[in-house]
Order: sequence, then C-alpha cells, then structure tokens
Amino acid sequence: MVSAEKGDAKAQNFIGMMYSKGLGVPVNDVEAVKWYRKAAEQDYAEAQTNLGLIHEGGFGVPQNDVEAVKWYRKAAEQGVADAQVMLGSQYASGGGVPENGAEAVKWWRKAAEQGSLEGMTKLGQAIYRGYGVLKDERKGASWIFKAARRGYAEAQFGNGLLYAEGRGGPKDYVRAHMWLSLAKMQGHEKAAPMLDIVKKQMTPAQIAEAQNLAAEWWRKAAEQGDTQALSALNSMHDTGEGGPENLAKANQIAALIKTSVENYWSIPAGLGNVSDLVVTIRLRLGRDGAVQSAEILDENYADDPNFRIMAESALQAVWGASPITALRRYGDYYDQWRDVTMTFRPPV
Repeated sequence: MVSAEKGDAKAQNFIGMMYSKGLGVPVNDVEAVKWYRKAAEQDYAEAQTNLGLIHEGGFGVPQNDVEAVKWYRKAAEQGVADAQVMLGSQYASGGGVPENGAEAVKWWRKAAEQGSLEGMTKLGQAIYRGYGVLKDERKGASWIFKAARRGYAEAQFGNGLLYAEGRGGPKDYVRAHMWLSLAKMQGHEKAAPMLDIVKKQMTPAQIAEAQNLAAEWWRKAAEQGDTQALSALNSMHDTGEGGPENLAKANQIAALIKTSVENYWSIPAGLGNVSDLVVTIRLRLGRDGAVQSAEILDENYADDPNFRIMAESALQAVWGASPITALRRYGDYYDQWRDVTMTFRPPV
C-alpha cells in the first residue's frame, strides 16, 4: 500500500486487482476503479486494459463503451495482446466505435502474432468467414487449429465443428469427437450437445479411437505439468473413456498398425522445423489388411511445401506397408481397425 500511495503504478494496479477480485479485501469496484485509474494515467498498460474492462462491464462506473475503447487503445498501442483482442472485438460489435471488420481483424492479427490464443481464434474465425478480410477457409482453419492445439477451448470447439461438418475437407467424426470432448472437459457449454450429435454418426470402435486420441492429448499436456490435464485424465479413467479397460484391444491393434507402417517411413532430408510437421492420415483397411484408401486430414497445411513433402513421405509409408498381413489374426475385431487414424510425428 505504501508503494502505491507513493505513486508506484505497478503497486497501484495490484491494489486495484485486489479490490476487483476480493483478494484479501472485500470486493469494492469503486476502489478498484480508483487505483486502476491512478496507474493507467501513468501509462501503465495493464491497468489501462483493466480500466477498459471496468468501463465495458460497468463495474463501479456507468457502463461506457467509448471510455472502454479509449483505454483499450492506449494499452493495445503499447502491445498488450489482451487489449488488442478487446479492441478488435469492440470494432466487430460496434461498441464505442463504428463497426469496422477490417479494424477488428487488424487488432486480432496483432494479438495472434504475439501468441494470444483468443486472438488466433477470432482471427481464424474472421478469415474463415471472410469478415473484414478476404475469405480463405484454409488459412482461417489453420489459425483456429493453432489455438486448439495449444489448449484453447473455444478453438477446440471450432475445430470439432470443422471436422464434423466437413468444412474445408472430408468429414472426420473421430477427429470431431476428439476436439469436442477436449472442449467439453474444459467446460465449453456448447461442446456437450454437439458431441452427442456426433456420437450418433459413429461406430463404437470410432468412439473408442476418439477417446484414445483425447486421452493421448491430455497425457502429453500432463507430462508438461498441466494440472488441468491430470484432472481430465482422472475423470476419463473414472468414466472408462480412454482407460485401459476400454481400449486394451484397440491399443494392441493400433500399435501393430503403427509399427508396420513406420517401418516404411523415413524423414525427408533438408526439411526445417520438422517437429511442427505432424501429419495425420485416415486409413481404410480391408479384411486382408490391405490399404484401400488413405487421405491426409491436415487440410490446414495444404499450402505449406515442407508439410506436403512430409505428408507424401507418410503416404508412401502407408502404401508401402500394405497389406499388413498380421492384422488377419484380428479378423473378429475388424470393425475396430477398418477405419484408422494415424499420426506421423517426427522425432524431436
């Protein structure tokens, strides 16, 4: 408190946050505004963002979009990604400024290029729809996919819709189920009903495959210290989704297919950043283990020449491994391996 009273902007912003969120003191929006304003008037960008949120929401002050835009702009021009996202959203909704799609996209792009997951998602949605920018479904989907892969629930939900509805590529209910279930586990309210719709289009084997993919995603996040991922894994285990009881046979068959195909796969020489070139291929197999069809599902990267080279090498491996004769001994489980999704992940 002493530092804040002496004019320390960082301390003033912190006290504002304490009053705003009730951290050690009763919630008091009027006091929060007072301290945020002191810091914001010293050009402290985080406080300017907070003051914008206060005015947009009408917490401790009359709701005022014009004031919100003023403070968002000050922070956005200093490079605060959250403020850039909010300013873009004000331009999109016409709150405090005339509606302007091009300006909205400009600020969302600035945020996305700084790594803001919300910025990536909003930019992707705009490009996909052609709002404020030339429509490009592949580029739009690519931004959404980047945010989804980094764990942003709204992007995961959007990615699930793209796969479920076959936008920009063939329908893939396994991938749709995986992304929608990830969004659902993070509390996205629209994910659960959409997931129920997708499930009705799937076989039990496809649902098990999707659950396995989701569990693998959470395991990797947990290995990086994500506590939410640990909670999600425990929940999946309790419900039998992605757990060993449900998926032992599927995992055994999947491992056989993976080993058989990867014996024919080698990383093309001369490619940079190969760790980012992850290829996903959907296979249709006959009862004799022969590959009947193989399609690349990562349509988002169709314009990347390095990805195309990597994808072609994966396709060559798939066809080279055909027929996978060892599958014939699992004929009774053909429904589980007739349609398989493989991920080719170059070693780091």
